[in-house]
Amino acid sequence: MKKITSILLGLVLAAATAFASAADFTYSENLRLLDGTAGFGPLNEFAAGSLGKTFSDTYYFTIPALSSAVSNVSAISFDDTTGIDFSLFSLYKVGSNVAAATGSLNADSGLWVLSGNNLSSGSYYFKVEGTVSTADAVIYSGNLTVTAVPEAETYAMLLAGLGLLGFVARRRKAVA
Repeated sequence: MKKITSILLGLVLAAATAFASAADFTYSENLRLLDGTAGFGPLNEFAAGSLGKTFSDTYYFTIPALSSAVSNVSAISFDDTTGIDFSLFSLYKVGSNVAAATGSLNADSGLWVLSGNNLSSGSYYFKVEGTVSTADAVIYSGNLTVTAVPEAETYAMLLAGLGLLGFVARRRKAVA
């Protein structure tokens, strides 16, 4: 009985290691947002002959205030296919493993698009994972745009200003 248990345990561990294989390529970069934007993507990562290889890339950035983030990613190869099957494109706050936003494929443009709203200030990262689906050389690239969300005080000042303009216009109309 002890021998059968040991054999079964060995088979379970062998199966677990077969399914828990790490990515063939990994890449990590700290993005520097210039005017709220940054481009990303490894330039020479997938040479010809990488068909079937997997990758897991991480890009870090910091948001100084309450913001929204929009990003997209696409692949380019020398043949007519996209060359990469993306399996994950998600945004996370550092310290959390719950996605703040998850990307999806836009069928019209062929881009993977991600949009995160009302992101609090702090450090974030997004992961791009996938499998190379061409034997030719292939790269992917993307961009990130972060825009500040106006504070409630900003909206209050805007409404007060519009109200003051309306009051002045009405007063001028009454005088004429």
